[in-house]
Amino acid sequence: MKKIYLSLVTVSLCAASIGQSVIQEAVTFKHLDQTGPKTTPMLNLSEKGATLHSWDFSDPYVNWTRSNTSSPAQGFWFPNDPDVGPVAALNPAGMATAANGFAYINSDSSGNAATQNASLTLATAVDLSANPLVSLEFQHTYRTYQDTRTVRVSGDNGATWTDYTITDGTTPTGQNSDNPVMTSINISAVAGGQSQVLIEFNYQAAWGWYWAIDDIKITETDADDLVIRNSKWGSLGLPYFSIPITQVAPIDFSTEIENVGYEAQDMTVLTVDINGGTFTGTSAAVTVPVGGTDSIFTTTQYTPAAVGTQTATMTVAATNADATPTNNVVTDAFEVVAATGQYGRDRGVYEGQGGGADGADASSTAFEAGSIFDIFADQQVFGIDVVIGTNTPAGTIIYGKLYVFDAGVGDYVYLDETPEYTTTQADADNNVTITLPLFTSPTLTAGQTALPMVGCYSEFYYGRSGVSEAQTTYILYGGLNGAGAQYYTTQTPMVRMNFDPVSGVDEIDVNSMVLGQNIPNPANNTTTINYSVKSNANVNLTLTDMTGKVVMTLNEGRRAAGDYKITLDASTLAGGMYHYTLSNGETSITKAMSVVK
Repeated sequence: MKKIYLSLVTVSLCAASIGQSVIQEAVTFKHLDQTGPKTTPMLNLSEKGATLHSWDFSDPYVNWTRSNTSSPAQGFWFPNDPDVGPVAALNPAGMATAANGFAYINSDSSGNAATQNASLTLATAVDLSANPLVSLEFQHTYRTYQDTRTVRVSGDNGATWTDYTITDGTTPTGQNSDNPVMTSINISAVAGGQSQVLIEFNYQAAWGWYWAIDDIKITETDADDLVIRNSKWGSLGLPYFSIPITQVAPIDFSTEIENVGYEAQDMTVLTVDINGGTFTGTSAAVTVPVGGTDSIFTTTQYTPAAVGTQTATMTVAATNADATPTNNVVTDAFEVVAATGQYGRDRGVYEGQGGGADGADASSTAFEAGSIFDIFADQQVFGIDVVIGTNTPAGTIIYGKLYVFDAGVGDYVYLDETPEYTTTQADADNNVTITLPLFTSPTLTAGQTALPMVGCYSEFYYGRSGVSEAQTTYILYGGLNGAGAQYYTTQTPMVRMNFDPVSGVDEIDVNSMVLGQNIPNPANNTTTINYSVKSNANVNLTLTDMTGKVVMTLNEGRRAAGDYKITLDASTLAGGMYHYTLSNGETSITKAMSVVK
């Protein structure tokens, strides 16, 4: 397993809060997790107009030159084995002519001390003087981590260059792209009508993964060609992929589009279809100029009315038929579940893992990860669910905490927590979903924003699935309010809220005692705590506040085996969270209680 490296790339650590204005924007965990805003995809297209020039790397040393300024030197090479590469997704490479050669750079093989700045440049300029409207197409596959992939185009034989950054917002960091991705770039502004056109592929990385490129073409640009750059949907701006029917709220849909053809696109409209006609929504018509972009929104919202899978198909069309209609359609799906189901931001399919504290920090630094959730209706939450990542060691102690946003202080505040759970080897081997029951099973109220987190004090990895909206998923080191480092991440932890009452805990049972949850909870004046002892023992109950200060001690004396209850006077206690601990001299059990005033 590779070591985790932390990279701070924006502002300095802020010790105040996890509010939007103070969270750091970046943290990098090699091959595990990555922060930063959601990227915007390039054009993933089928083939466009007539091919003017093409290269398939069957004779690469004649057509292309290689250079690099990396240390140690790491540049492009030209394998002709489709099974080459460090990851299974590249076995075999899916480019159309991979078997007769492709360009490939393996940053991962250089290790964590290396950097790469490698270029692959067309050896001889091509003449496009008779072609004012041209596009560059190529097939490629890659895996992202601390790298940039850039296509550079020159119309004057290398005297000046224009850079096109190659990104793909549909492929999260640390995951393999489609194999292959079909990318097209309208390069008319730089290369159209020019007689000395050069193309260069540049890869810069620090212990990145890889980039494989093949089947490069310069083609004529089509007249009518819209493309969806990005699509968005969700309630209050956030997509939820598992929604209890009680938390259903109106859903908006939008797309970012670009006109990459050479004609303006009139009457451009977004149409959204749910489940083949359950709902149909359209946007207002817009005109997208040549080279222009726009964001278009449906004028109506969709509110699911029943439990079941919801499949949304978003289609963009203009007056004229599109040259590449395949990139004008995006399909996504989510599930509405029973009222007692899970509320989830992740996509539900294990895609890899995110990482927590290394063993080196285990004694001093708590690590927590989770995402925010909008609460649309009052509902009691009983537990926090988490998927255990593959590399989590057996014996790791994890816990859950639930925070809610307090507008009065402009920050998230502690609400509840769970008992600790010790992971097993089977948990990690099978990516098991663990339900961590909350102590008090609080009721969340409509309009609140909740932040369920799962954490530990040692090496722990959570399952991740999908890409989060920017600044909505958090990693905390050392907790809230200045206790440690706090970050955003865009890889969604598989951490969910569980509204199923069976996930709650009324009693904690150990070999010699049973401790029940105080009733009522939250408490105001008096509250009752039930307990049992299984053999004769001296029993004490201690109440502590969140700082660990003992605020009350009750000596129950020597008790014979049997069931008992304690009536606790909470009238003198300040409002807030407390822990009560039952001890028999050999064993102790702790639970949480809430006091409201």
